[in-house]
Amino acid sequence: MLKILRRQLTDRKFRAEEQDLLKNIEGLIEACEESIYELQTRVEKFKESSGDGLQAAARTATRQLAYPFKQSTLRKLDADIDEIVSHLSLALQVLQAKDICNVQNDTEDAKALLNLVRADQISSTIHEWLKSPDATINYNEAYKKKHPGTGLWFVKGSSFSAWLVKPKSFLWLNGFAGCGKSVLCSTAIQYALRHRRSNPRIGIAFFFFTFNDNSKQDASAMLRALVLQLSSQLNDNYGLLSRLHDSYRNATPPDQALVDCLHQLVRAFEHVYIILDALDESPRNKYRGAMLQALVDIWAWSEPGFHLLVTSRDETDIREVLREELYASSDEVVSIKNDSVDSDIASYVSGYLKGSRKLRRWEKYHDQIEKALIERADGVFRWVECQFMALESRSGSKRQLDVLLASLPRSLDKTYERMLLNIDEESVEDVRRILTLLCCAKRPLTVLELIDGVAVELGDDPQLNLDGRLLGKDEICRVCPGLIEVDAQLDDETATVRIAHFSVQEYLESRRIVDSKAATFSVRRPEAHTEIACICLTYLLEPALSMSRYPKREYPLALYAAQTWHEHLRDGGENTHYAKQQALRLFQNTGGEFENWVTIWNVDNSHGVKLCGRVPSPVYYASLLGLDLVLSKLLYENLSGAACSGLTVSEVSGLVNAQGGDYRNALQAASLRDHEKIVQLLLERNAGANAQGGGREARAVEGS
Repeated sequence: MLKILRRQLTDRKFRAEEQDLLKNIEGLIEACEESIYELQTRVEKFKESSGDGLQAAARTATRQLAYPFKQSTLRKLDADIDEIVSHLSLALQVLQAKDICNVQNDTEDAKALLNLVRADQISSTIHEWLKSPDATINYNEAYKKKHPGTGLWFVKGSSFSAWLVKPKSFLWLNGFAGCGKSVLCSTAIQYALRHRRSNPRIGIAFFFFTFNDNSKQDASAMLRALVLQLSSQLNDNYGLLSRLHDSYRNATPPDQALVDCLHQLVRAFEHVYIILDALDESPRNKYRGAMLQALVDIWAWSEPGFHLLVTSRDETDIREVLREELYASSDEVVSIKNDSVDSDIASYVSGYLKGSRKLRRWEKYHDQIEKALIERADGVFRWVECQFMALESRSGSKRQLDVLLASLPRSLDKTYERMLLNIDEESVEDVRRILTLLCCAKRPLTVLELIDGVAVELGDDPQLNLDGRLLGKDEICRVCPGLIEVDAQLDDETATVRIAHFSVQEYLESRRIVDSKAATFSVRRPEAHTEIACICLTYLLEPALSMSRYPKREYPLALYAAQTWHEHLRDGGENTHYAKQQALRLFQNTGGEFENWVTIWNVDNSHGVKLCGRVPSPVYYASLLGLDLVLSKLLYENLSGAACSGLTVSEVSGLVNAQGGDYRNALQAASLRDHEKIVQLLLERNAGANAQGGGREARAVEGS
């Protein structure tokens, strides 16, 4: 019984605050074992016989006759055991009560979070209009990675405690890649929720900037998420949000309008706690400047009940704004590089070794593994996680384990280089394509979308090769171990695939990989976008797609390709001639490909609403998207065809001024989208500068 109890204690993951109780229980077990052993020894002596014969029998009889004189000793041992068992039972009851309490607390936290920010009471009309990103997805992902007891140094420390109670408080939690900032952020959210139990007039909102999801990278996304979350916590039936909707019914509200709405929401509470994770995952040269300016504008409010906590790496532009414009003092900056993090890592390593089935084969050497990982981790949880993946995939002798531990990579870069170099040779091109797609996709891709993206063959004869489709998410994980993550609980149709960690994508896009042996896997964004544009266009030009009755179902990448090919082409830089030739083929519509594309996704409408009636001309769509090369070719072909057909000048002008689309004609579409080069091309081909716009507000284009 005691052996079973000891084994359960060994396998159980204990929280940091339970360590004293654990030591007490283990001490009681040892004392109980010692008393039982002593009692057993005395019983054996009492029973044992020294041999045969009259002399031995006499000695045994003498011991048995002396039993009454030893009874007090045995009773004392028996009483000792009873007392120890009583203490042990009490300690186990305390431990069980703690377990129940911890489970209840975690369950209550999860329910509180969902009830707080799910915004079910807000109408679907406003949900669809605001398009607020769901931050609870990122919260759940981060919280799943939390090991019991880790992060308590932060949420129970003086800095976080002061942040909870000080008027207009600020806190910046910073650390390098892979040190566990997002997990700490999820813990901070959990403890802020617990703090809210004392006062329902407290509002809580949070947002996770996400490197692999374009919808969670800019100031607008952050503000929309915060506004929706706080609106759902008010009892006034989200009146502020309704008024914002009335003011911008047909468009996304500008950032300043969202900031103003957020300010009004903050004033409706006694206290508001806003927690923002990973500011550094907002792209520096694209969205970060506007995002940081939004933080400056927010911090300018004179609201004593406003509390802001942010996490990021310590990058120059972020540091300058937080210190110089949000006036962050040294007391308001917490670095994750400290002894407490090392303790968290030690706890994580110990718990992982006890809980991993795959590492049970190395059970005799757990102490050796634990020592090696803790000594080399240098505060980086992600590094430890990668080494565990390598250990779990290895089998063999103690000698091989020794070699692996002796050759642990020095850094995350070296870890990723080793992972890439270990990929099977026949899978290298598939993995390179997978990583390229995931790094540069405009939104997270589903398993089926990614599989078809890999199956597209480029080159002299680009085509979709159905035989090149990988066999599901398990195969994707097999060829890219440790580099990607897949939603395990969902099917291939709905599960999304993503780069496992920001540090993976950063390495793939860095100069460092170019100078390494893993340079084959380097991702250069302009070239990558061009490649993805070609993949999408090849897919849309696939003859079988045009003939399919259910294109979105039978060809999973069709919707993504239809939505985004022109965005990837735009981001492709200068070397896009081949992709533009493919785009021209699409617009020439020789096999119905053009009409099929605009039927799958109406790019003329922000919601992709299906076209009713006649499809607008290719000239209109080329003008709408700013495809100057495509438009030039189309106009040349139209004019050449007109000359051969004997069309008049007015009839040729009719081709350029054809009515159709949300903007009614090509010139209005180009003008409202600020495509100056396109406007000039159209005017040179007698487009009517005074042509009337239709469904959208037009502006004059005279003098363009």
